[in-house]
Amino acid sequence: GGTPPAPERVGPKHSHLESIVYDWPDLLRVLALSVLVAAMGIWLAYQMPLGAIRPVVLVLAWLAAVAALARFHCDSGGIVWRRGDLYARRWALRGGRAEGVAAVLRPVLAWVACEESQGELHPMLRDPAVLAKNRIVLIVFDGGEAGVERGGTRTRDLPCAIHVPFRAGYYKEVVLHLGLSTALPTHRGRGIGSAIAINTALAFLTYITTSLAIADLSTSATGLHLSCDLAHDAYPNFRFCNRGPSGWHVDVAKFLFAKHRADMGISRSAILDEQTFVVRGSKEDGGGWDPVGDIAWAGPPPRRCLDFLRRHLHARDELLRVFRVRVGELVGRAILDSSARARTAYVVVV
Repeated sequence: GGTPPAPERVGPKHSHLESIVYDWPDLLRVLALSVLVAAMGIWLAYQMPLGAIRPVVLVLAWLAAVAALARFHCDSGGIVWRRGDLYARRWALRGGRAEGVAAVLRPVLAWVACEESQGELHPMLRDPAVLAKNRIVLIVFDGGEAGVERGGTRTRDLPCAIHVPFRAGYYKEVVLHLGLSTALPTHRGRGIGSAIAINTALAFLTYITTSLAIADLSTSATGLHLSCDLAHDAYPNFRFCNRGPSGWHVDVAKFLFAKHRADMGISRSAILDEQTFVVRGSKEDGGGWDPVGDIAWAGPPPRRCLDFLRRHLHARDELLRVFRVRVGELVGRAILDSSARARTAYVVVV
C-alpha cells in the first residue's frame, strides 16, 4: 500500500512493454476478418442492381475493414497520440490475455501514481486481476528521457502520465467511469490532457457504440467545466444547478456507488447525496485517491464553476459527475469549432 522504493533508471534497451504491443495470432485473425469483410462488401456491391448504390456499399465495406484494424491497434498497445517527444500507448484489457498484460503494466502504472502522489496506491493498482477487469490503460511516455525498470517490467522511455478508465457492469447502456488519471509534476502543462481526451473518445471504437454514459468522481473544476459545456445532459451542472438529476442520472450513480465503490477508490464510510451527487466523506479511511483534483489546482474554469464546488464540497468530499456523449454531437461540435461558415450557418438555421 505505501510508496514503493525508487526504481532503477535504465537506458534505451529493449522494452518489455513493447513486447506486448501486439499479440500476433490475434493480429492475423483481425487481418483475415478485415480482408473477408472487404471481399464480401465488394462482391455484394457488384451484385447490386442499381449502380448508384455500388459506391456506397464499397465505401462501407472498406470502412468496416479499416475500423477493425484501427480497433485492434488502439486496444493492443498501439501509439494513439504524439506531441513532440511525448507519445501515448493504449491497451483495452479484456478477454483471456488481459491479466497477463495487466501484470506487465501494473508496476509502471504504480510507479507513476506513487511518484506523483507520494502516498497510497489506488486499489485497482494493487492486484493484476483487479486491473484486468474491463479497464482501458493509457500510458504517456517521454521519448526524451530514459525509462525505468520496476517489478520485472522495463520501459525504453520515461512513463510520465497515466489514465485508467473502466467500464461499469451496468446492463442498460455502456457506462465508462473516467477512473484514475495523473501526471508527473514535471510534465504537467504539456498538453497531456489531449491524450486523455483521445483515450476517452476511442472508447466508442473499443465498445462499438455511438453513445456513452460517462461518470467521474473528483474535485476537479476543469472536469466539471468541460462536462457541463461539452457533454449532453450533464449532472451536476453549475450552469443549471436548480434542475435536479434525471432518473437515469440517479440509476447510474446508485449503481456505481453500490457495485464499483472499490474501483472508484471511495471510502467505506462514504455516503452519496442523491440530490447533489456529492459523495460525503469520500476521502476518509484512505479513500478518494485524487492527487490532481484539488480545487486550487484547477486553473482556468469560470469563477461560477469554482464557486459551485466551494459551496457544495467540504474537506473530504468529492463530486460524482454523470453525463452522456454521442458521436454525432462530437463530430458536429468539431465542425463548428473548425469552420466559421459552419458556425454562421448554424446560427442562421437554428
